[in-house]
Amino acid sequence: MTRSRTILLATALLLAPTSPIPAVGVEDPPAVDQTLPEYRPEGRPSGKVTSIGSSTTTALLEQLADAFRQIHPEVAFDFDTGGSASAPPALASGQSQMAPMSRPMTDAEVADVKLRRGAAPVDLRIAVDALGFFVHPDNPIDALDRAQLKSVFGDAAGGPTTWGELGATGDEWATRGIVRFIPLSSQGSFGVMRSDLLGDGRYHVDAVPGTVASELIQGVVADPRGITFVSLFFRTPRARLIGVRDESGVVVMPTPQDCASGRYPFARHLHLYVVPSAGGVAPPALAEFIRFVYSRQGQTIVAREGFTPVSASLAAEAMKSLGIAR
Repeated sequence: MTRSRTILLATALLLAPTSPIPAVGVEDPPAVDQTLPEYRPEGRPSGKVTSIGSSTTTALLEQLADAFRQIHPEVAFDFDTGGSASAPPALASGQSQMAPMSRPMTDAEVADVKLRRGAAPVDLRIAVDALGFFVHPDNPIDALDRAQLKSVFGDAAGGPTTWGELGATGDEWATRGIVRFIPLSSQGSFGVMRSDLLGDGRYHVDAVPGTVASELIQGVVADPRGITFVSLFFRTPRARLIGVRDESGVVVMPTPQDCASGRYPFARHLHLYVVPSAGGVAPPALAEFIRFVYSRQGQTIVAREGFTPVSASLAAEAMKSLGIAR
């Protein structure tokens, strides 16, 4: 579902450090690298910054943009969430200045942008996200291993048909069927999980597609048989986050530490693609916004929204790739 809106000046001051909101089932809040530069405004940028792409990454950008406009009220943002698949063609055609994605661009998408814009897009990794697996609160399952998850969401023969086959006990759950909720193919999480979990195989033929992530998790809330995977940004106390059991039998949760280290297997970067110009980044408002995103204040907002902030070294590398002074 496509959504477009222009962000208005928020009434709450978002730049002040606030306590991060941990994801359901994740106890340790994300830590912000204190060596990140403090944001100090440069100039008085104005105009509109346009963005088309991932709903998850856009949700984070909207929060960052709200805070940015506290300092630069003459800058407007126009966000459209057509899914990660909509980002590359919009950037290539010049319809948008930012291409937020929850997966990396493919080689073909990069080539198309370069052909039509005269320069390859620069990949800015602005946060670490995790895809969590959610079930109904009454479901007794606490964790599943990769093989079980693959058998649930994949279309291979012989997969489980009841929760009892996955370890649930009791007459009610031993025979209760499984309903799989999955994203549309235009969403980044569709491709990420298809690659990382299914090995590029097909999803289960009976999987129920959801237009947006909130619809997927609400499906689980409404149906005790349900299971889905969504960004932790869309978590809700009405659905229960389960862990992923590793090869040693240890249950791993998507904590910021285990996402950053790679121990949690379904962590991913959120990407923001822009096309550099001969003089750096145009328009000036976009360059200034990128400076804010990679500042200590910007990454504090990343942490507050439940994502894992990026390191100062990654931020410095991204700024250098665009020729933006810190």
